[in-house]
Amino acid sequence: MEAGGLPPSQVPTQRHSIGRFLLTAITFVIGIIVGIGAILLFLLVISGNRSPLPVASPTPGNVIVHADSTVIASVLQTSLRGAQIPGDISNIQVQFAQGDQMTVTGDYRYKILNANVTHPFTIVLQPLVNECQLQVHILKTDFGNIPITGLAALFEDKINRQLKPKSNTLPGNIEYCIVNVRTDPTGLFVTLNVIFPTPSLSPPAPSSTTQGLAVPG
Repeated sequence: MEAGGLPPSQVPTQRHSIGRFLLTAITFVIGIIVGIGAILLFLLVISGNRSPLPVASPTPGNVIVHADSTVIASVLQTSLRGAQIPGDISNIQVQFAQGDQMTVTGDYRYKILNANVTHPFTIVLQPLVNECQLQVHILKTDFGNIPITGLAALFEDKINRQLKPKSNTLPGNIEYCIVNVRTDPTGLFVTLNVIFPTPSLSPPAPSSTTQGLAVPG
């Protein structure tokens, strides 16, 4: 008999069981490490802030429109809902910084197991102009104090599609092109180049009165 009193026929079986246990344990540990690494990678991808986009020198315009926080909050509320973001967004508030940045705060409500859950969110946006259209670039997003910038950026194109007007023509065939946008603590300033239609010039109607010349006597 082998040491320990085990029959020779049971020793390979015991070694096989120990080996299978060690293999299972190693696989379990590797799975945990891979899972933690995937979670950290996911958090890194969705949490990193984004840099502002470069802005070209503005083209001169002839009309400047000022929009305060109330107007911009209403526009963003409509755009965010139209972007088909799951859940409900409410209590939108907007604050502006000097330059080209604005901070949007609000509440995001969604359902988990038929229970309503509400978390505050913060989005830092860079307003900019692209092909005569006003757009926004997401710089930073926090959801319930958790950074999710990369995840929120997936909806950037949908938000900008909602901001895009159906036409660049106003009533009266007046065309416009947004050429610049800037912010300061009082609101958003949008510069437009407005082109008014050229009035048609009709030739003067012929006169039906003939003026005679007096011949001196």
